[in-house]
Amino acid sequence: MGLRLTEPLEEHDPWELETILRDKKRSDKVYSLEEDRLPPSYKKHLDTVKEEQNRWMKMLPLLNQGGEIRNSLDEHDAWDFLTVLSEKFLDLDIEILLPAWWQAMKEAQMTVKAKVKNTDSSYRPSFVGLNAMLDFDWRLSMNGVDLSEEDFQNLVNDQRRLIKIRGQWMKLDPAMIRRIQDLMSKAKAEGISIQDMLEQQLVPRDEDEELLQEDEYDPYEFAKIQIDLNRSMKKMIDTLNNSAEVPIVQTPDTFQGELRPYQQQGMSWLLFLRRYGFGACLADDMGLGKTVQLITYLQEVKKVETPKAPALIIAPTSVLGNWQRELEKFAPDLKVKLHYGANRDKGIEFGRGILDMDVVLTSYGLSHLDFEELETVEWNAIALDEAQNIKNANTKQSRAIRKLEGKHHIALTGTPMENRLSELWAIFDFLNHGYLGGFTQFQKKFIVPIEKEENEARVKELQAKIRPFLLRRTKKIRKSS
Repeated sequence: MGLRLTEPLEEHDPWELETILRDKKRSDKVYSLEEDRLPPSYKKHLDTVKEEQNRWMKMLPLLNQGGEIRNSLDEHDAWDFLTVLSEKFLDLDIEILLPAWWQAMKEAQMTVKAKVKNTDSSYRPSFVGLNAMLDFDWRLSMNGVDLSEEDFQNLVNDQRRLIKIRGQWMKLDPAMIRRIQDLMSKAKAEGISIQDMLEQQLVPRDEDEELLQEDEYDPYEFAKIQIDLNRSMKKMIDTLNNSAEVPIVQTPDTFQGELRPYQQQGMSWLLFLRRYGFGACLADDMGLGKTVQLITYLQEVKKVETPKAPALIIAPTSVLGNWQRELEKFAPDLKVKLHYGANRDKGIEFGRGILDMDVVLTSYGLSHLDFEELETVEWNAIALDEAQNIKNANTKQSRAIRKLEGKHHIALTGTPMENRLSELWAIFDFLNHGYLGGFTQFQKKFIVPIEKEENEARVKELQAKIRPFLLRRTKKIRKSS
């Protein structure tokens, strides 16, 4: 003997509650008292059935309606029966039959989606940089059924618990509603950034992720929000993950030379990341022409954007002369100023001296000595040659360079960084500040697990994070070009 709850065909109709009797010899045979089709042999047990029903009503007054056991429940009582009372009956070893979909629904959670709004048809980015905020509409989903934020709020205001949308039943339990409202309120207050989106798209979530300290950046803050990308965002993510998909830009007419195909791809890749405000690390082997890739990048930027400020190239003192010669040889159209030597401009004269320049060249040593001059400019681009020179993050030189403001940050290095993670962090903190978190957090999450514990999962996670912003080709590519 037990109870069976059946959902209505129409959402607002009452739920049917029946007392059922199961045949002991033929367990597949179940009879409902409501249908009055009991076998004759069952009639002698009806008094016992009535006694059992009275016992149920004493234990659970919800079932009592004028001395008789209820045969229907409204939505809220049905919710209580499904979530609480049915469990009590089962604990008392009383059979309960519930709708077939309820068991799966009981464990289901509502997915909160941030659906990124479509931009115009030109596919120009509607944001610049990792800290830019996404423009999105809320969607809530369960079992393949979507609700708008307005629909969800209306259901919450009406205190609905069980709803039927497009033939699918959904639950709205109070605890889940509170979690969703808290999450949405936080996201509305703080926004969802491009960095949050990249974390979700590029990096698999570790469910065992330890909680971070309050002052540390949590890249999974909005991991429970499923970010639905529009077409242009999806294309951007695909291209970030596969540099071969980067649209090729023609070599500027002003370039006095010829680029190899891989160099043209490198220039195009730098321009692609600039378009979205993402810093770029060009890490080709020595001898593959990183210099000409940067020079053609600067020429294209000058042609397309007509920037108001020059680009700043910081290089070791020993190669400043080489940069001057290469710029003069390949890009005579670019006006170059060398900021170096005892007679270099200082104070107001520095600002005047760079007014009509396209490129300013200086050394690592002067980056902190002349920081007061260099920080007054929001540079068109800041490029570090042999960027491993800022690997020691706590030196005055490294800290000064990472504070400089530029529309686009580029690092050139011919030495692999993956095996020296503190160097990797320093360079990425210059390229995309905050992307790898603070150094203490990075050390805890990546350096210790990878360098001391050889944690392969952490290696893969870090590779997934940095891959879109790092382009490395070996000398073998010259043969294929």
